[in-house]
Amino acid sequence: MKKIILGLSVVLGFTLTSCKKDVSGCTDPNAISFNSDANVNDNSCTYEGTMSFWYNEDCADVFVDYDITSLKFYLDGKLIGSKVADTYYATDPGCKNSEISVTKSLGTFKEKTFNLEVINEYDEIVWDMDVTFKANACTSFELTYAAFNW
Repeated sequence: MKKIILGLSVVLGFTLTSCKKDVSGCTDPNAISFNSDANVNDNSCTYEGTMSFWYNEDCADVFVDYDITSLKFYLDGKLIGSKVADTYYATDPGCKNSEISVTKSLGTFKEKTFNLEVINEYDEIVWDMDVTFKANACTSFELTYAAFNW
């Protein structure tokens, strides 16, 4: 009888410890809403991405030629920064060193597109384009003379 009770105790103990309870949540470790306890994905994962904007000497020279001294950067109509127009980068500054860098919530998407407008002090649109942010990435985006809006 003791052997039967001992055997049942072992089987019951093994069964109770080996059953894993379902925990719903975000199971993507790349998401900002990752839940390390979750083992059932409930589509609650959310993401964010970062982008920096820069231009080279050619663009800065045009700004000097046209007496443009300042630029304002808007993403989907919201001001994200401003800078002196004649300052430029000779090479890609990366996201950490750029004067204009922004992190955006992408919601449940791993990529999301926003509208970028850069406007000078005369309220003229210098650049107007769509830019795509990628989840968990920092994208350095060069604004070029060829893409000028005028």
